[in-house]
Amino acid sequence: MDVYDTQTMIEELEYLRKHLPGAARRMRILHRLSDGHSHSSAELAAEQKVTVRTLWRDIATLREDGYPIIGQSGEGGGYILRKKGRLKGNLWPAGNNEEGD
Repeated sequence: MDVYDTQTMIEELEYLRKHLPGAARRMRILHRLSDGHSHSSAELAAEQKVTVRTLWRDIATLREDGYPIIGQSGEGGGYILRKKGRLKGNLWPAGNNEEGD
């Protein structure tokens, strides 16, 4: 069985960051949402340096891929990753929704 060493993982993540910024961005969004706190569209978009519309498309892509992201509207609302659910995951770009790539 092959075991990933740290250097291999770093190289693969660097490849993703360089060649698949949308996928890397969605990974960062998932990581942020996994902290158990609610995050607004504006906050997440600013952190990722994309428009709110691009953030919405990323959230839609993640949901389509099976990530249980809950959206709450209103004051104090935002997005949160539900603790339980199917996490099949496919972070590869799904269509042309990249920004600044």
